[in-house]
Amino acid sequence: MILALLAFACSGNGQGNGTSSDDTGIGDDTGDSIFTPGSEESVGCSESKYETVQDAFDNATDGEIIKVCAGTYNGGFSLSSKSLSLQGEGTVVFDGNNTEQIMTVNGDADLSVDGIDFQNGNAENGGAFNIDGAEVNLSNAEVSSNNATNGGAFYLTNEAYLSIDDVSITNNAADTLGGAFYADGGSHIADVTSTFTEISGNASSFRGGLAYLDGSFFYQYKSSGNVSYVDNSGEGAVYLGIAAEFSLNSAEMSNHQDAECAIDLEGIDSFAAISSAAEMENNINDVCIDGMTYDFTGESDLYCEYNTGLCD
Repeated sequence: MILALLAFACSGNGQGNGTSSDDTGIGDDTGDSIFTPGSEESVGCSESKYETVQDAFDNATDGEIIKVCAGTYNGGFSLSSKSLSLQGEGTVVFDGNNTEQIMTVNGDADLSVDGIDFQNGNAENGGAFNIDGAEVNLSNAEVSSNNATNGGAFYLTNEAYLSIDDVSITNNAADTLGGAFYADGGSHIADVTSTFTEISGNASSFRGGLAYLDGSFFYQYKSSGNVSYVDNSGEGAVYLGIAAEFSLNSAEMSNHQDAECAIDLEGIDSFAAISSAAEMENNINDVCIDGMTYDFTGESDLYCEYNTGLCD
C-alpha cells in the first residue's frame, strides 16, 4: 500500500520549513511541524508527523508519495537508495537562498518530482540538482537562477539519468562548464516534453551555455508540444566532448548570438543528429566541428560526426 506523506508549509526558518498559504485550502499557519501521514486521498495538513522535508525523505520507504503543500522551503535535501515520488500541492518552491545546493540524489535512488520549482541554488557541482548514479524524473517545474562552478542547474555523473517534461529552465549560470546542464560518465538527459519546455537565458563562462556533455547523451525526443532552446551563451550552446551525443527532433534552437556555435562538436567520437522537423535560426553558426561550420537548412535530416568532420 502506498502511503502519502503530506507536507504543509509553516512559518519559520530552518531546513524544509516554508511560508504558509491560506489560499489553496491545503496549507496551515499554526507553526507546527510540516508533515502529515495519511491515505492517498488525504489533502489536509494538520497533525503533522515530521518536522522537515529531509525527515520525510529519511523515513519514507520505497514507493511512497510525499505531497508538499504550498510554500517556500529552504533547500539542502539529499536522497540515497530509495524510490520516491515528490508532488507539489499548490505553488511549492525549494529555495537555495544563493548559499546551498538544493537537492542531492545519489546511489541507486529513483526520484519523481512533479509541480515543484527550484531556485537560487548555489554549489560547486549542480546548483539545483546533483545527480550521482541515480534517476530523476522532473515535470511541471521551473528551475531558475541557480549557480555553480559546473552545471548551473543540473550536474549528472556516474551514469545518472534525468528526464524533463513540461519544464522551464531559465537564467542559470556556471562559472566553468554547463550553464543549465553538466553531464559526464555515461549520463543521460532526456527531454520528453508533452506540452511545453523552455531552456533559455542560461550561461557558462567557458563551455556549454545550455549543456556541457562529456561521454554522455542529451536526446530531445519528438514532441507535438512547444519545445524551445533559445538565447543560451557560452563556447557552444551545446558543447560535445569525447563520445558525447546530442539529438534535436522537434525543438526550436535559435538566437544563440553569444555562443559561437549552437552545437559544437569538439571531442573524438562525438555525434549530433538534427531532424528536419527541428528549427534552427538566428545562430552565429548552427553546427561547428573542430573549427568547421555548417548551417542547418531544414530540408533534410542532418547528421554530424567529429571523426569525419562532416555534416550530411
